[in-house]
Amino acid sequence: MSGNGPSSLGPADQAALDALLGAGFDLGLVPTAQRERAERVGRLLGVLDATPAAGGLVERTLERISRECPSPCTLSLQDRNAVDALEAAGWDAAAVPAEHRARARQVVRVFDELRVGAISGPRAADLADRTIDLVRMAGPVTGLGPAGDLGGDHLGARRGFRLADLVSVAAMVLIGIAVFWPVLGGVRSSAERALCAQNMNNAGVGFGLFGSDRAGRLPMKDDSLLRVSPGLATWWDVGTPGRSHSANLFELVDSGYSSVGELACPGNSLAPILPWMGAEDWREIKEVSYSYRLFGGAHEPRLATLGRGVLLTDKSPVIGRAKRGERVYALERSHNHHGGGQNVLFADGSVEWLESPVMADGDNLWLPKGFDVAHGQRLGGTELPADAADVFVGP
Repeated sequence: MSGNGPSSLGPADQAALDALLGAGFDLGLVPTAQRERAERVGRLLGVLDATPAAGGLVERTLERISRECPSPCTLSLQDRNAVDALEAAGWDAAAVPAEHRARARQVVRVFDELRVGAISGPRAADLADRTIDLVRMAGPVTGLGPAGDLGGDHLGARRGFRLADLVSVAAMVLIGIAVFWPVLGGVRSSAERALCAQNMNNAGVGFGLFGSDRAGRLPMKDDSLLRVSPGLATWWDVGTPGRSHSANLFELVDSGYSSVGELACPGNSLAPILPWMGAEDWREIKEVSYSYRLFGGAHEPRLATLGRGVLLTDKSPVIGRAKRGERVYALERSHNHHGGGQNVLFADGSVEWLESPVMADGDNLWLPKGFDVAHGQRLGGTELPADAADVFVGP
């Protein structure tokens, strides 16, 4: 690099790079006078894995992202809300409203990680400084040319870099982190999805044991209005005794057949994983991770009558929107997994990943049969399945 600026190459190296580009990265086509220097430039680019011949870091990363994210990769609704709240609070996580605070702190940690990096050291330095430190620890900086060239005219086992070169390498590392972050997020999402499915498997065992001890019945509280006065209960009122349908699912915890943690999906950062004093239901709808099949009146929930019917799904995205008075989308996928799909627990204990809420027979998990939100029908929280075969989950 030259002294004209931190991102400019020296004239000799720039000419060598231009020649290498003009030769399509074929060293044999580079003029003899520039070949040695072009070879050094090519080796450096090879280390950074940035040459077209190597497939290109960015190109291969974007290809990987396109495989992992067939639809555009975006922030989840919770993260968007957390970032908005952070911005409004002047990027002070402590000043963010309580409902967004935990996720806001995670967002701040992500930004701190990108700024400070993951390599510990004796001092809190930025990425460029620590990159320089690591290069210095690897060996002496030698071979500086008179104009600060990549290797000058000195030959040796090591080629040295100027400070500006190292800062540029550090910038490349930071860009690499930014490019790879969606992929790393995808890996984390896959792990969360697997843990969520495992928790749902455990819940399936709980359902089976509960039914075995109760003549095949499925969990429903004796005082539930869904049992005694179906159609009158606003079943999405989580935490309200007698009304809440999530309290029926919580019967698995009350009866000792499952735990609070097993009914928490890792994709829901607000889900409690430990019990609390006097717990008989989740305290509010945002704590609920899984939506339980609704029953009512003549549709007494019995395991044997369901065959391989749906028992439980990742949390419905429709119910929360409807409860808040927002427009709902019949084909929306669960927010537990950033809109990628949902795990579904069947009455035979199996768990499947479904990318659509619409089953093979056309039944939509999120809505009663025949319900048409596209033409203005609104959920009020008292709706029940159209018949015993209709799968409708909530909240």
